Amino acid sequence: YIGAPIYQEDQVLGFLNLYSETPGFFSSMHTGRLQAFADQAAIALRNARLFEDERDQRTLAEAVSDTAAVINSTLDFNEVLDRILANVGLVVPHDAANVMLIEHGIARVARGRGYSERNLDEWIQQLRYTVKEVALWQRMLVSGLPFAVPDTTLDPDWVCMPEEEWIRSTV
Repeated sequence: YIGAPIYQEDQVLGFLNLYSETPGFFSSMHTGRLQAFADQAAIALRNARLFEDERDQRTLAEAVSDTAAVINSTLDFNEVLDRILANVGLVVPHDAANVMLIEHGIARVARGRGYSERNLDEWIQQLRYTVKEVALWQRMLVSGLPFAVPDTTLDPDWVCMPEEEWIRSTV
């Protein structure tokens, strides 16, 4: 076995490892060669990450631009909500999503995606929450910031209904 660290800006990102069934197969001569490959791997990883970041930023910009365009091009409220949900799916992967609107302190799902696969379309359309009773939303209302719950089973503010047991993370 020989291994070489993959460095980037004085930080070890990982290791390039080689294995052989033959005892004594690798020598100190091989370590220099392997390190040269690890150094190239660091450059390739950096370039791939930069490309991925640029692609993500471009996808975000295109999704926001498309959303703005549909808002300006149609008066069909449901089409606007559908495009918002479609575009957010390009930027933030998810299993289900919805747009909730608040009327007289009551939040309801105006449009959703990913519920029909779970036979929850009718349930989600009937769902109503009193906004002041949902602690997670109170956090958003007070801070003006988005929130994420990495594991709903561990968050004391997550109120789980039987239809929502499949939800394990939310944002």
